[in-house]
Amino acid sequence: MTSQLRRQKKDRQAILQLFLIVGSFLFGYIPLTAFHFYTGFTINISNNVINAFDWRFAMVQYLMLRFSECMNPVFYNLASGKMRGETKKFLAKLCRCINADDVITSQRGVASTSGI
Repeated sequence: MTSQLRRQKKDRQAILQLFLIVGSFLFGYIPLTAFHFYTGFTINISNNVINAFDWRFAMVQYLMLRFSECMNPVFYNLASGKMRGETKKFLAKLCRCINADDVITSQRGVASTSGI
């Protein structure tokens, strides 16, 4: 019975991951599609108000698309315990390297000011 419960839990996690990925895809590509339809069917008028709207619409859809593309690896990382563990190890090593660089830099600064 426990293996069946474990399997159901894994299935629910997989479905949730799939919905997150599909939702992220739609979050980015629906505005892109709307923008292409809008620009394809509107008359190019040299009105500054319309041009400002076009530019803002283009920027918003571009940022939404890029954001949705960046979220995909995050969803995969959250879904896998092994990937989460490796990510934690990587971030811990990265923090140690950054902290070590800060210590070395501060020691150099102390050495150079004391030698004056």
